Amino acid sequence: MMVSRRRVIQGLAVLSAGAAGRARAQAPDAVTLRLNAIAYGEHAPIALGVQNGLFAAERIALKLVQGNGSGSTVQIVASKQDAFGYADAGTVMRAVARGLPVRMVGVFQQISPLSVIFFADKGFKQPKDLEGHSIALTAGDALHQLLPAVFRKNGVDQAKVRLLFMDIASKSTAVVDGKADAMGGYFTTQGPQVAAVAKRPTAWLKYADFGVNTIAGGIVVHDDLPKENPDLVRRFLRAAVKSYELAEQQPEAAAEALVKQFPDSSFIAQPGQALAQWQAHRALMRTPRSQGKPPGWVAAADVQDTINLLADNAELSPKGAVNDYVTNELLPG
Repeated sequence: MMVSRRRVIQGLAVLSAGAAGRARAQAPDAVTLRLNAIAYGEHAPIALGVQNGLFAAERIALKLVQGNGSGSTVQIVASKQDAFGYADAGTVMRAVARGLPVRMVGVFQQISPLSVIFFADKGFKQPKDLEGHSIALTAGDALHQLLPAVFRKNGVDQAKVRLLFMDIASKSTAVVDGKADAMGGYFTTQGPQVAAVAKRPTAWLKYADFGVNTIAGGIVVHDDLPKENPDLVRRFLRAAVKSYELAEQQPEAAAEALVKQFPDSSFIAQPGQALAQWQAHRALMRTPRSQGKPPGWVAAADVQDTINLLADNAELSPKGAVNDYVTNELLPG
């Protein structure tokens, strides 16, 4: 009788330990995604995925945190304070060239939103039209660094364009107040913002339309994470890809999710702003080389073109190889 009772107790202990182990195995991973800026339309798919349970379905309890520029986000990921970041590819590439141990594992915006923005009645149709006019820029950012490449490719005499350097917030004010004829910015965000403030329609010249495109926003991780926990990265990217696919199909729902997730964001404070921004970003998700591929997959040739462009214009040194900066290997499929 004693032996039988002992065996029962031992059996119960084994069952209890097994159940606890399975519970631990199924517990969600609590991780943070640090955005590149205050929330705006580009981030709508991730907000939709969080609210629709796509990350939870992959056993990920995802916390979204607004950022303070891609440079700051990359530094935070490099120091392992956050597992995942959303950042601009050019910023990531320059960080890698300087020795930071980070890499992009999915590029969800592959056509650059970099633009020269102005009031539509200025009538600028091509970069050459900017001669004799002024452009507000922030010194050292991608807009400033790549503008000379736009000028060279389009026969613009840079000496005939007056560049006015100021902080990011002041650029919009300078255009609205008539102190600058144009500004460097994202047509997806600052274009509608300036129009809303001034109550005048805006227009823009996109760098990508005039021969200067770089791959742009995507997911960045510390180099150690795919080695130490590849399953986590794969699950995160499965959820992210599904989130982008759903946001493509349901843009209104994506915009609503973004506003609900970040009600304090000044970039999407006006009615309809989040939807307009996401609709603009949807058109930037793929290049001709990545058409037909799932969101996040980027062609090596597009990465190489960006490397070459940054090496020639934006102090990317040494140039490095494609796999130093970006990999598709952890994406689903």
